[in-house]
Amino acid sequence: MIDRRRYTVHGESERDVRTKLAYIRDRVYAGKDLALAALKPVGMNTPEGWSRADAMAEQGFRCPICEQPFDLMPQRDHDHQTGRYRALLHPSCNQFLGAVEALHRRGLRIPAFAAFHAYLDAHGP
Repeated sequence: MIDRRRYTVHGESERDVRTKLAYIRDRVYAGKDLALAALKPVGMNTPEGWSRADAMAEQGFRCPICEQPFDLMPQRDHDHQTGRYRALLHPSCNQFLGAVEALHRRGLRIPAFAAFHAYLDAHGP
């Protein structure tokens, strides 16, 4: 059994946690068993106590690259040189971003990947 206390932000009541879980389950994951995982801390230079649910809400429950709603558990994107957290992304967008970022750092821009380049420009060094 999962201990809900692990997913409670300091000072947050059990009722608030249940409400947050229900909202995530209904709005984001349509009943999938990913709601508890969404309450795990984001980590990586984010405000203290922030969870993935908070980060997803801040982003409008959408991936900033493809602008599609999250259907799977999003992944944390971070700059591999500085370790700085950037945003939550779809797993596929995050994986492909690694390849595009290598080109981007060399100054190579491919028009078909404009959304990736715009994201990297917005979250620059």
